Amino acid sequence: MFKKMMNNVAVTVPLEASKLQSFISPKIPELSDVTVEITNGQLILAGSKKVGVAFFSKDVRMKLTLVPKEIHRRKIVFTVVKVEPTDKELFNDKFLNHSPYITYDARTLTLDLSAIGPLQKVKVGNIKSLALEEGRVVLVIGA
Repeated sequence: MFKKMMNNVAVTVPLEASKLQSFISPKIPELSDVTVEITNGQLILAGSKKVGVAFFSKDVRMKLTLVPKEIHRRKIVFTVVKVEPTDKELFNDKFLNHSPYITYDARTLTLDLSAIGPLQKVKVGNIKSLALEEGRVVLVIGA
């Protein structure tokens, strides 16, 4: 009986884009000035990357457009829709793989949200569903 009752318990956790930004920014040290936008069912991750050598380097603005694909426990798997200004798999793999929190493989980016503030407070349960609303991600956490 207790187990049945626990299956119906869920907590809604809204994650603002700024909270995601402060979580992702230090995880990808190759990018500076990281911004996260959530709009039209997409998560847009942007940042500047230094390209070149020594005195001949310049900052190039990178922009990734992601769409949620599936959920595994407290991880969200996104499909990479578009990468600007250049979309090369080798390049994407190099700067988007930062285990254990961010992993990239074959046009999918996985974000492990278990270490983000609001989810650390909810000790039990996994992400049951999510919705990308204007400016935030709304997660439903349940047992």
